[in-house]
Amino acid sequence: MPRQLKECLQAIGLDSEEQRLIYNVSHDSRECDENSIYAGDRYREDALARKAYVVEERYLGELLRFFYDDPSAHYFVIGVTGTNGKTSVTHFLKQMLTMLGYRCIRLGTQVNEFEEKLVESDNTTMNVMDNLKVFLKYRDKIDCIIMEASSHAIEENRLAFIRFDRIIYTNITPEHLDYHLTFTHYQYSKFKLRFYLKQKGKILIHYDQLNLRRMLQFERERVIPYGIKGRFQLRKQAGSLHECHFSAQGVDFVAYLAGEHTIMNLGAVLACLKSMDIELERCVPLISRLRPVDGRMEIFELALRSIVIDYAHTPDSLAAVCMFLKKHAEKRLICVFGCGGERDHKKRAPMALIAASVCDEVIVTEDNSRNEPFEDIVKDMRLERFHNVTVIEKREEAVRKAFVLSKFNDIILLAGKGNEQFLIAKGVKTPYNDKACICQCERG
Repeated sequence: MPRQLKECLQAIGLDSEEQRLIYNVSHDSRECDENSIYAGDRYREDALARKAYVVEERYLGELLRFFYDDPSAHYFVIGVTGTNGKTSVTHFLKQMLTMLGYRCIRLGTQVNEFEEKLVESDNTTMNVMDNLKVFLKYRDKIDCIIMEASSHAIEENRLAFIRFDRIIYTNITPEHLDYHLTFTHYQYSKFKLRFYLKQKGKILIHYDQLNLRRMLQFERERVIPYGIKGRFQLRKQAGSLHECHFSAQGVDFVAYLAGEHTIMNLGAVLACLKSMDIELERCVPLISRLRPVDGRMEIFELALRSIVIDYAHTPDSLAAVCMFLKKHAEKRLICVFGCGGERDHKKRAPMALIAASVCDEVIVTEDNSRNEPFEDIVKDMRLERFHNVTVIEKREEAVRKAFVLSKFNDIILLAGKGNEQFLIAKGVKTPYNDKACICQCERG
């Protein structure tokens, strides 16, 4: 319903004598006319030309909450942030809450999941107006919105109107330094997410992560620490390549999923559910029914080899995956990976060192080199240090080479792409998928 301009401005502490009616508030000048308020700085002149009333971007969140009747208040909203693990945690949370009877949607990397419908997404976190459309569309239709919150989204005000009931921090390690320039700024951006918490909301932090313990300097009463050392205590138990065993608060669980880091992701999920007054004993049979996330520690057998596809694209995540697989490898571990172009250069050499040190054979290849020359990316990796590394620029050829090199009972790790359906090289985006490529190898 429309509101008077005067009423809208009073809500943000501003005055006006204008009597016009306002039919929408937007951060997109293209959606504005004389009955709109544009809250932004970048396209101010365009909004003025469209005769919209213009206010500074700092008023955006407050205005959207007022005009659209506080969209977040109609849902239980869970935000998940961290360098790694966001997609897995949101995916597992949606599965668990759905099995527990909640009506949920999930917003995140590559895919937004609206009930049973999947819609491709270009960003980890959508822009503020697209988020608003989702929050308005599903009012009274669902109970819970589970979403990934990237550091870019926090900095760029994409979460402006959103308030969370729960915020989960999985980890913070150096990443996106091409954007944030320093780790301190990256960490600070992540910690700013606490300002989006509802009054009775809770923050869950992976307490084993030293970088996350610093959150206690800002928040203490509303923080629930989970982990081996956390108040919500986890214990790892013996597992295998295809399943993990662990306990949470003394309750034993078995998940038919791979990776020790998966236990920490599941710990975050269980700590969140417990904070929602859901008994852990109810979760025991549900954990065993969880499906893996496409392209996240996805393991399948092919020609008597174990094929592992994972999104690992940081030193921390690549190390976790490689060490887990090496621990369970009957014979050799062969890794295919690359580093993205026009992104953080500093992580390239550490990633090469990790792969070459843990794996028996490494093939370095393209991974969204974008407009940066592949040769420059390889140079930053300092591959001359290693004897077990081969460079094959074309990713399809690199995957085929790994398959040819492999023998029975070897493990082939295809890292970095996950379930992405494209490859960006030399400025061109072409269809490509690691799983489809490796499966084609068996057929010759």
